[in-house]
Amino acid sequence: MAPSEPQDPRPRARTFRQSSATVSGIVIFTVCAIFAISAVPPFFDGTGGAGSVLLPLGVACLVWVVLLRPCVKLNAEGVELRNVVRNVLVSWSAVDLVEARWTLAVVTKEGREFKSFAISAQRPKRGQVPDAGVGTKVLGSFTPASPDHLDHRSGSAGAVAERLRSLIEQYDRGVKDGVVEQVEPRTEVRPAYLAIAVSVAAVALIVVSIVL
Repeated sequence: MAPSEPQDPRPRARTFRQSSATVSGIVIFTVCAIFAISAVPPFFDGTGGAGSVLLPLGVACLVWVVLLRPCVKLNAEGVELRNVVRNVLVSWSAVDLVEARWTLAVVTKEGREFKSFAISAQRPKRGQVPDAGVGTKVLGSFTPASPDHLDHRSGSAGAVAERLRSLIEQYDRGVKDGVVEQVEPRTEVRPAYLAIAVSVAAVALIVVSIVL
């Protein structure tokens, strides 16, 4: 029997968004696109104004910037927080603490804290409660939920924080075993130029649509 291959300790790329914001963004974006497309023929035949086309386009741009673009990305380099107008990349070796009280927050070993606009805290749900004993049934509706029996909702700050902590432990084990090359801790804060440009364009479109 051939020996099993060791598990790759490098974190796999994954993107986290909260479903409520994503669904809302997709719905609003789609409605705006429909309104904009339906307003194009009246605009060209002279029965409709330019504002009926520009306004939904501007709103759709804002929706992309605020609801659809922000996310948390995990990859082999570290954790990337994509917020409204800036991106923050923190390497795995630079992460000191992960918090999830109000929103997902990453604290570096230098003491710098970066919060995610996309991932907020949500009320946990009751998990699987074990039997109290033979012949005894625990009624979930009457039994107070222990913190050990609470499950974080998918995409919440608590769930993503747990995943982050697990990947940090996985990275540290890989470095200790010599499987993963240790890199220098680094934190990169960069403006999200595309998001900034789209935001400016969205405001311009909305203003022009109102003036027209």
